[in-house]
Amino acid sequence: MEPPDGLARTNSSSTKSYFSRILTRRLGGNEHRKDSSKGPLGLTTLYQPETDRPETDRPVVADLVFVHGLNGGSHSTWSKDSLPSHFWPREWLPKDDAFQDVRIHTFGYPSALSRESILNVHDFARSLLAAVKDSPVMNHEEKPRLVFIAHSMGGLVVKRAYIFGHQAAEFLPVVERVCSLLFLATPHQGSALAQTLSRLVALVPGARPFVNDLLPQSGMLQSINEEFPRICSNLAEGHRRLALVCLRYLMKNEGNASKPRRFGSDSDVKSTHSSPQPRPFVGYASTFLFRHLNLVLSKEDDIFVELAKFLGGTSVLRWIEFNAINGDLHTVYQAGKTINALLSRRARHSPPIGFGQQQHLALLEKWGDDLIHLVTKFSGCLRSSPQSIHHLIPPFCPKDSAIRQQFSNPYRGINVQGLSARGWDDCLTTITYARGTRPNAVAAGTGFFAVSMMTGTIMVYDDSIFQEIHDLKHKEPIWRLAFAASATRQNQLFAWDMESEQLLHDEPVNWTADLEESFQFRTPTMAALGSETHLMAVIYSGEDMVLWDYLEEGIHDVYEQDIRSKIYGSLKMPGSSSTVRAVTFSNAIDTNRLAATYTHGDLVVYDTQDGRPVATAPTVNTMLLAPSCDGRTLAGVDSRGNLTLFEFETLRSLYRVHFDTAIIPKGLAFTADSRRFIEIRGDQCRVWEPTILLRQDDLDEENSDTISISTGPLEVSHLIREIVKITAVASCRASSAVFCAKDDGSVHVYETAGEMESQQLFVQTPGCSIALLCLDENTMFLACGDLSGRVTARKILQRNAPRRTSTWEIGEPLVNVRADVQGLLRQILVSGRHGRLLVSTEVFHAQIDRSRGDQWLTITSKTEYLIQATTEGFNVYKWETLEQLRSVQAPFAGTIDRVISLQHPRIFATICKEASPNDTPNTMIIQLWDCNQLGDSTMPMAPEKEINGLSSGVEIIIGAFGARMVVYTTDRWIASVD
Repeated sequence: MEPPDGLARTNSSSTKSYFSRILTRRLGGNEHRKDSSKGPLGLTTLYQPETDRPETDRPVVADLVFVHGLNGGSHSTWSKDSLPSHFWPREWLPKDDAFQDVRIHTFGYPSALSRESILNVHDFARSLLAAVKDSPVMNHEEKPRLVFIAHSMGGLVVKRAYIFGHQAAEFLPVVERVCSLLFLATPHQGSALAQTLSRLVALVPGARPFVNDLLPQSGMLQSINEEFPRICSNLAEGHRRLALVCLRYLMKNEGNASKPRRFGSDSDVKSTHSSPQPRPFVGYASTFLFRHLNLVLSKEDDIFVELAKFLGGTSVLRWIEFNAINGDLHTVYQAGKTINALLSRRARHSPPIGFGQQQHLALLEKWGDDLIHLVTKFSGCLRSSPQSIHHLIPPFCPKDSAIRQQFSNPYRGINVQGLSARGWDDCLTTITYARGTRPNAVAAGTGFFAVSMMTGTIMVYDDSIFQEIHDLKHKEPIWRLAFAASATRQNQLFAWDMESEQLLHDEPVNWTADLEESFQFRTPTMAALGSETHLMAVIYSGEDMVLWDYLEEGIHDVYEQDIRSKIYGSLKMPGSSSTVRAVTFSNAIDTNRLAATYTHGDLVVYDTQDGRPVATAPTVNTMLLAPSCDGRTLAGVDSRGNLTLFEFETLRSLYRVHFDTAIIPKGLAFTADSRRFIEIRGDQCRVWEPTILLRQDDLDEENSDTISISTGPLEVSHLIREIVKITAVASCRASSAVFCAKDDGSVHVYETAGEMESQQLFVQTPGCSIALLCLDENTMFLACGDLSGRVTARKILQRNAPRRTSTWEIGEPLVNVRADVQGLLRQILVSGRHGRLLVSTEVFHAQIDRSRGDQWLTITSKTEYLIQATTEGFNVYKWETLEQLRSVQAPFAGTIDRVISLQHPRIFATICKEASPNDTPNTMIIQLWDCNQLGDSTMPMAPEKEINGLSSGVEIIIGAFGARMVVYTTDRWIASVD
């Protein structure tokens, strides 16, 4: 049955619970309870511990007073039924060890709906105070702390009593003892159902003023809500105490806590998630710890000390894991923001600190950044495997981060070397999409941003921790994307008045009606809308920029290529010509700014009111523009793919990111808060958060002096390395050495067992990049092939000197030839035992006929064999004579795409692919072969194991480690397969 129009529904669980109980008791209820008393009125002592008696020395530590609610009773509210054994405050609570030295009381007052009354909430509150004040049990000697546990309307009674106790001198000693108020289903804001209840009780004779006190707009309720927060003014102290309780609870038994196991099999990982549920307070402490910390005073030294202890131990990892298991990574992210805000307030308002405190603050400063970047960089890993925070994630963090310094041990577990960045950068996250996905457009809205693909997929993300929210299927290529209330279909745009619900334009608008003849037959190349100016900028190839007033449906102005308005006066030079590359409006309120970039390289900002250019940035060569939502910042990308942030009004350069790739982004967008910008290029989406976007007027008065705006642009290099690029790699299973060929023609060896050290071995051809590298581990012959076709082979030898780092000796080239063949070098193989060198090019193999796409492979334990992989199978040859021993057909309907040695003594792998329709990925089968079967041509050869790469999530095979195959998965993990 639907409620009357005059009654509003409520979704308050607390309101529903106590009113439903009221109506149940009033109109029905349990039969065995109808005649039973609800309990005595006034203060009743249920339990008095022996420690409170004169013959004992231990005092009572607290008085607990239970206060019932509307239509309740001092006994009935706290008991499931009329059975005495179910009256838990008297029968169960005293048996708990934690309450052995606590007195327990109940307070009853006449709140029954079946009887008329002249009393209201204030009368009940005054009666409660008087009962406690005059109680001989509670006031005979020591006066311990006082705790009220209140249910439903009883919570309002307790709050009103607390207010009145501060106003009346006679009750001040009572409220000064109060240390805690616990509210159970209390309607702090009243209830809309109180109107219904008031109508029901009006059917029986007599008044009940306390029912009207529950109405949302009642004078009593408004008075309580106005006065109670003022009396409880020391909220910061309360948050400090709760924060300390949460911190100490989360650190409880840290020294005795069992260390998390490292990842083993899949069952080990699953057992972590199926472990017993933690105690309830763990959830509260984990969720609300940093919410309390956000509201404490920055001068509280004990908070910083305890927080440093928490972040300095393993408790912080268990806290991160707990939140990841519960899908609440926002809490971890906000914790980092809270720590940074707390330190910022501390720097402004607190006096100088000692050395010990400086160490604590330095640790907190690191962890503030760590928690933010852990979520933005590794949210996918944490969601799929929360336990990874203990051993897998710390080694991949920057060297100067607190989590790596505290929890990454290079001698136990993963040791990641070669990370050049010592700290976190401004790039919060990089999202890499599957091959062929082709991200093409990006847009941001309030709390979200979306990336669309040429495959028709739209990925929607949360804009704080970049968690994937939606995966939408459009089923056709998407070229533009926007968060808006309108939609297009079949190339038609409809505009509606949201108030009148009327269609504004039911006929197409003639956009060229007032234009010159040269525009009539040209097609627009781009357009931009200015919501604040009510203008639309339309660009025609080789023509001027037209500003259309879409409210007046007429031409507003025409801007010529040489940056001047035709209407307000042109400065166009004869013969000058330039085309607009990109155009955008400022989003600032009451703005009239328009930015345009031209093919001759200039970036110009216009005042659309008079057509005057107000700022110019010459020769910046911007290809793409995007305005921030607050209208103050303009992002641009130049022809080399570098990003620049400009101040929109002046075009002053604020921030610049240099890339080592010339790939130009396909889209730019700012998040709704204008503090981050998003760019998509290639198969990646990046989100940036430079501090320059945190303007001074964004900050509150308390910490507004902590950010300064520099006068010059901040230069940032992304992926740029001053060292020469590595072009080929070969590893040695028998040692920790890795051989690397470089772009300048040099070959180096790196020791990876400890701190990474390198030694240059030789330079093959100065300035000529080495493309191929092959190591024969049995004889330690190293072969190199460069882009000029030159191939060399050398004997290398490792020397171990006492107390010195091992060094490598290089002999003169035993082979030094230039491949006199057609096509670029494709592959080289060397066998020192047989004195053979195989050179494969795009056209043919030396001494062996080939088909296009063939690959070659040698096996460490079977040095006498040479394997040629074709699209249909593979052939086995003798290295010594190049005699073909056998031919094996791949047992798969597709073709062999790759053959991989795995660096395993016995197993090698082939990857087969079967062509699929354009809208589905190719089927990939990984086949593992035993090389012990190669020599016997009489026995049929079949793969030892087949793995469906698509269903198992394998994207790239890296190699083998012991009995496991190491792979790179589609969800960006490096994993092993038994």
